[in-house]
Amino acid sequence: MDLPLTHRWAVTAIEDALQLHRPSDAYVFQSTAVHLADTTVIPDLLVVQEETPFHGDAYDAGGVLLVVEVVGQASSAVYADSGVPSYWRIDPDLTLSCFHLRDGSYELATAAGLGEHLTVDFPWPISFAVDHLRLP
Repeated sequence: MDLPLTHRWAVTAIEDALQLHRPSDAYVFQSTAVHLADTTVIPDLLVVQEETPFHGDAYDAGGVLLVVEVVGQASSAVYADSGVPSYWRIDPDLTLSCFHLRDGSYELATAAGLGEHLTVDFPWPISFAVDHLRLP
């Protein structure tokens, strides 16, 4: 399925920001599969630890640090059920919301919209101008 240009732009902007400060023992991938419980999903972005096993066509969930989804993709519950520690969501108004897993479900850690900066420390320290999600 061909995604809208605005969707692809936003995902690439976050990928670029993550790659800029990525530690050598982590990888950032677009549209790469991950095995979750009894299903396989392809999030918009996937961040995995270097030693994460890759079986056949997808990474094991145990080494996933972060998934990023544009709203309308897989439900966050499937990631929480598999123990993925961090989930970021891009809403249609380009609000970026960052959630951390706590007691089996995601809690909002921080969110920022257009005109704001988002600062997080997981999966590594990063500060990001949300305006970069918008197609120029």
